[in-house]
Amino acid sequence: MPTAIKFNRKKTPKVLKPIGVSQNITQKNKDMKRLIFVIILLFGISKVIVSQEEEDKKRISFSGKALFRLTEFDWKQKRIDENNGNTYYDGDRHWSRYNFYLNVNVHLNNQLSLKSQIRTGNKQYAFVTFGANKDERFNIILSELYLKWDNKFASIKLGRQGAGSIWKNQKGAQFDIPTHDGISISKEFSLGNLTLLPQLAFFDEKYRNNTGYEKHGKMYGGSVLLKNKSEAIDWHLQTGLLFADHLPNRYENDIAENDAKGVRYHDGDLAADYKLWVSQLKVALPQAVNLTCAVDFYRNFNDYDATTQTHLIKSHPSNPTPNFTKENTGIVATLSAGDFGKSKSLYGGVSYLYVEKYAAMDYFAQYDYCRWASSNIKGIEIFAGYRFNKYVAFKTRFFSTEDIKGYYAINPDSKRSTYRIRFDLSISF
Repeated sequence: MPTAIKFNRKKTPKVLKPIGVSQNITQKNKDMKRLIFVIILLFGISKVIVSQEEEDKKRISFSGKALFRLTEFDWKQKRIDENNGNTYYDGDRHWSRYNFYLNVNVHLNNQLSLKSQIRTGNKQYAFVTFGANKDERFNIILSELYLKWDNKFASIKLGRQGAGSIWKNQKGAQFDIPTHDGISISKEFSLGNLTLLPQLAFFDEKYRNNTGYEKHGKMYGGSVLLKNKSEAIDWHLQTGLLFADHLPNRYENDIAENDAKGVRYHDGDLAADYKLWVSQLKVALPQAVNLTCAVDFYRNFNDYDATTQTHLIKSHPSNPTPNFTKENTGIVATLSAGDFGKSKSLYGGVSYLYVEKYAAMDYFAQYDYCRWASSNIKGIEIFAGYRFNKYVAFKTRFFSTEDIKGYYAINPDSKRSTYRIRFDLSISF
């Protein structure tokens, strides 16, 4: 057999590293691990911070609205001379106004939230007139501030809030101001395709120092709302009772001139107490150009012994003073088409108003129908608008109104009347 050939492998001699070099490498490895740990820690912290910032952004939200009343005209303003009973016409009026609302909503947890709102204007009116005096230019008020608690039993609002959430026809330009201090409670029930929403509210409208609640001006009551929403038809019916005790029956008119008796007033409440039944029926057909019909009904069950005198009601030796104690019913009917909430859509309609003197609380009116009107008014409104996008919309409104009943004993058959038109540009965010 052939002899196996053996190869001798030379062993590579082991090189010994100096002790100092080995320690340096070990230290570098430790430093690298620390650096990686610090980077991971900082990354984690930054993620937590970013996550918290995103959570805060979700927790706090802002919204608002600006309305520019580009122009507004009053013409054919029929008045009565209280000295001789003759009628005459005021000169035509023209002005421009604006208002601004800013809302801040804070979501505290799954049950608690805080809502606040500031706006221009004063308690009765949100607008500021272009070119107005310095006091009006800088009018800013806190119009809403309430804490809302949603739990399995009810939804509770405590603080300054709008009454329109309790009584749908007690908001906006007709019979409401947005500053009510108090508490409201509601609970929603699902009844198949229907939703039932009962609500209660109590508001302190006139604080009187060092007195009990029985002497405060207050507004309270409740309502029940039944609604249905589907692709073919949307409708709701709400009815409720609204009580008012010891309300302020006059408030100062900031723009009126002083007369010999002192500051003159708007035609505010002719009564401090009310017992109102308020109802609203609204039906909409979304698939038929959103054709909508709405009817508001008002009835005051309070009995008044005599008409409270204001500067508008004028007595005269030759005739009895006009009596408004039985003027206690009101109705507003509206027919419209289009959806003003959708972008690139037209909207328009017509409304008829007939509201007797005691049918609504004048103290909560914003005088939006004509120069003198809060109640004791009848007439029509024609409106049209176009929404360019979700932020910008244009709307115009025309009013033709007159008194239901004359205020002047010297000529009780003569009634004030006027025409009004306005053009509004609104911007929401």
